[in-house]
Amino acid sequence: MIYMFAIFIVGFGPEFLLIAINTQGNANPIIYLILAFIAEGSLLSIIINLFKYNQKLRQYQLILN
Repeated sequence: MIYMFAIFIVGFGPEFLLIAINTQGNANPIIYLILAFIAEGSLLSIIINLFKYNQKLRQYQLILN
């Protein structure tokens, strides 16, 4: 859970901060694109982590039954 929270903050934090700081709209659009790719990468990392964890949980349930 801590891993997922940390990856979420690292991935989406810079984009949200840039949106909050850049009220005039004069930032380069390429920066927004790069930060969006970082956010999508962090989301993909979280999804892969959930699939890995769910697989272990299924194996654990099979052992108990």
